[in-house]
Amino acid sequence: MPKTKRALAGCIITDAEGGVMVLHRAATKQWEFPGGIMTTDETPALAAARNTFDSMGVEINIIEKLGGRTFDDADSECDASWFKAEITSGSPRLQDTQTYDKWGYFSLVMLTQRYDELSPGIKSFLEAMAYDEIVLDI
Repeated sequence: MPKTKRALAGCIITDAEGGVMVLHRAATKQWEFPGGIMTTDETPALAAARNTFDSMGVEINIIEKLGGRTFDDADSECDASWFKAEITSGSPRLQDTQTYDKWGYFSLVMLTQRYDELSPGIKSFLEAMAYDEIVLDI
């Protein structure tokens, strides 16, 4: 059976200490970046901003596109784009407590130490960083 194709867009939001915002998906018990599936009528940047607002209740400013990658996620082939972003309005708070049960800011070192708990999207992002396909200045 062929895999479903999905377009994803995510935000890399950092705190003052250089931690990266991640959300914990209750059903899969995996950490992921704020973001989600793009609709057919939106750009990757708009999808990243919309999904971040829907999940965390904050308005963001896209600073730059960091890069993208294609990876497999269970039954889907995902084409992901990641954007460096900053919060411009609101205080981060989980909006969808049915989907997410916690969130926080993790250092890149902490993310790699929790590798088995990461979503395929974060794993793909970290791999892209390791191969210098994505540069994240924190």
